[in-house]
Amino acid sequence: MVAAAPDVSGPARIEHLLVALPGAAGRLPVLERLKREYAPVVLAVLVPAEDLTRCGWAQEIVKADNFIESTGGADDVDAASAAIDAWMADGKAEAKALAGVLCYDEFGLNLTANLCERYGLPGTRPSMLQTIRDKTRFRKVCNHIPDVLSAQSRPCTADLVENIINGTQPWSFPSILKPRCGAGSWYVQQVDTRAELAAAYPELVERLTGSTTFPEAITSAGYLLEEMIVGQEVDVDGWAENGRIVFAQVNDNRPVIWPSMSEVGGTYPTMLPDPLRLRIVAVAQKVISACASGQDRFHGAFHFEAIANDEGIFPIELNARVGGAECPACVEATTGHWLPARAAELALGRSITPAPAARHNVVVSVNLHLGAAGILTRLDSSSLTDAQQRRLDVVQIVLWGQGSVGRPYSPNQGSRSCLGWIACGGWDVQEARDNMREVVSLLKIELDCELVSAAEILNVAKLDEDVALSDVSTRSPC
Repeated sequence: MVAAAPDVSGPARIEHLLVALPGAAGRLPVLERLKREYAPVVLAVLVPAEDLTRCGWAQEIVKADNFIESTGGADDVDAASAAIDAWMADGKAEAKALAGVLCYDEFGLNLTANLCERYGLPGTRPSMLQTIRDKTRFRKVCNHIPDVLSAQSRPCTADLVENIINGTQPWSFPSILKPRCGAGSWYVQQVDTRAELAAAYPELVERLTGSTTFPEAITSAGYLLEEMIVGQEVDVDGWAENGRIVFAQVNDNRPVIWPSMSEVGGTYPTMLPDPLRLRIVAVAQKVISACASGQDRFHGAFHFEAIANDEGIFPIELNARVGGAECPACVEATTGHWLPARAAELALGRSITPAPAARHNVVVSVNLHLGAAGILTRLDSSSLTDAQQRRLDVVQIVLWGQGSVGRPYSPNQGSRSCLGWIACGGWDVQEARDNMREVVSLLKIELDCELVSAAEILNVAKLDEDVALSDVSTRSPC
């Protein structure tokens, strides 16, 4: 059902772009830039009451009367709709029109899809989003796509774990244990043996069900056990309009940190040969088309993840949003397109703005993970002068771990162990890598008051290691 907008008499309505769940405070630059670039469209923010602690910072970016608080949770569409209707009807200084709903935070995708459907606005509909976010349903869809390979998987329950452990359920290792709903690397873990599965499963259940930040739709969806595919992990970042990919850039991921599957950075664009790059984009299009529900088509920015090896291309997941962390900055530096802006244009039903010239041929990124535990006593980039950053083609340095100085640091805990990220450009990949090494060497990171060397930042020493498809196993037995 499409909700009827309140009848507002008086002056012409001013269009508003509503950002649902703006995320944690690290997203502040994104919201500030959207506000700056989309005038005269006014930015508004919707935050469910249970997310105020995480998202309340956004009230300082939008005017007070454009910060909308709903009484329900992240998936309570009725409460959100009631809050939006009240906000539109209360036009003290201006008559308001809801022109689009945008979300770049994983926790707000379901709410955004439902609001777009309810108000008749452009966007991916809930029926398709449910298929994308439910990894079991997503795998079943991929299993039926011609020429697309899919990892074998099973919903993981206590009974299945028990049967695998006692040998009544055949299962081969290594495997991946993960939450069934959502995207990203939350609580994803490699398990190599029955004993590791026996230890990891109850720990995952306890951590996820005990979480105070994850929406109920994720914590109650269950878990998934699937075969581990070995190969070159790639991302496809871009956007689709009414189910058709319009823009896509394939990017390489460097090997993750085991067993937490922590991402450590990548190369923009991919170094894989063009024929394979085109095949990867074609697979992304097949997946987007296969996940459509009736007449509902994918519409918006996407972040598609896959693994390529000698056997083929295996989809991992399709995210109905802009990629996180360094992705938008790196894609913009190499293509001119800032993906949050393109997502906003799609949400508003506008034509896509032509991209300015790219600043770099290649960008490499590094996510800052340390290999040892201790008290984080220093984290800063103050020794890097502006002149050095220009000389070394620094795209951006983000050190969100500065808020953790003085606290214990634990390695290999997924995104919780990441202290920030750095992106550097270059004429070619080797120059970008050389720039990155010098930038990292100038950082000041201390554990227990001792300086951490660049070599102790995981995977920085492996920047030159390109994964050749002929050098990897095809797939793990399962």
